[in-house]
Amino acid sequence: SWKLHGWGGYRGQRGGVLLEAVHLSTAGFKELAGAENTGFEKTEVMFKGRVHTQPTAPVFSAWELKLASSHEDSRETYLGLSDEDFAENPYQRYPASAEGRMRWHRTQAELRWQLAADAIDLEVVGYHHWQRRRWRKLNRFRGGPSLKDILKYPDDGQAAIYAGILRGDEDSAVFDQELMVGTNDRQFHSFGAQAEGKWTVDGEKVQSSLQFGLRLHGDSVHRIHTEDPHVMASGVLTRTDDETELPTENRGSSFALSAHLHEELGLGPILLLPGVRVEVIRGEFHNLLSDEQSAETRAVALPGFGFYGQATPWLGVVAGVHRGFSPVSPGQPAEVKPEESWNVEAGVRIARRGVNLEAIGFFNDYNNLTGQCTFSVSCDGDELDRQHNGGRVYVYGAEAALSA
Repeated sequence: SWKLHGWGGYRGQRGGVLLEAVHLSTAGFKELAGAENTGFEKTEVMFKGRVHTQPTAPVFSAWELKLASSHEDSRETYLGLSDEDFAENPYQRYPASAEGRMRWHRTQAELRWQLAADAIDLEVVGYHHWQRRRWRKLNRFRGGPSLKDILKYPDDGQAAIYAGILRGDEDSAVFDQELMVGTNDRQFHSFGAQAEGKWTVDGEKVQSSLQFGLRLHGDSVHRIHTEDPHVMASGVLTRTDDETELPTENRGSSFALSAHLHEELGLGPILLLPGVRVEVIRGEFHNLLSDEQSAETRAVALPGFGFYGQATPWLGVVAGVHRGFSPVSPGQPAEVKPEESWNVEAGVRIARRGVNLEAIGFFNDYNNLTGQCTFSVSCDGDELDRQHNGGRVYVYGAEAALSA
């Protein structure tokens, strides 16, 4: 393994530049027959440039540009080992995982503007991120038991034959014993602009800090999942002459507008923190294989209120209630609902003679808790990436910290 990290730049009175690069590489510690490389290479390059006015000027302004590009090539697999094989050698990999490989490339661009004048602070940023990720891996056998069941019960009935094929001890003899090696090819794209500002008033009896923000954001994903038939022959994973299959191709996208307003109002020993966030989200999904399309727009207002009171010089009281929300991803079944909740907390903070105590009680009321079926929890096929309703959930408890 080795690492190379270098950077250089210049900083003057009115700005500066920075160029930084890092490369990580390893041959890997897993063992494949034929001594194939099981490691990775990862490289990232970043540029930052900044120009600004005189720092002591009554009105301060600054522009900053950030550009980055990164790449990774990892010869990694989802396929694990049976318990017996892991106990024998935890570093081995089955020949059936020989084509496991993830490659991705990502670019990033951000342009930021800052303004500070008396009681006003303002920051505006535009951003654009793009990434393509291709992970090639063993998905399944064309027929027979699932990979999970084969590794869980490698000596039971027909599973023993399929386990032998994974290890390279047996050859694929029939159609159902072909190994389907698939590539999850996905392109991610996100872009947008946001503005955040703060207006501060610092009086003798009243202190105020009003924060406000507005964001326009768009993102999309294009999924292309393919599968190539292979056979195990003399311990080597070999591509057949059959055509590549295309089980999945779809596009999902979202466009969102969000705005928030948050106040920190100090009135002597009392601090009030009211706020609200408004979100309008439109999601679209297009299944390119069946030509099915869906779209949905959701709008939600999310209020919140916090309180802190200094009851005595050594005792503080804290409380808050906030609305929680998590939207539904594009392309989900119509019955899937957003995740919504009310979150309440209250407690005390004590600081006296070197002793500090904080005790907080909380109660979270989820009108609906959502879950998602992923490949890492053994979901596959039509259920992969599907969200589901978990129903009403209560989460409550208390926490405390003491130091002296």
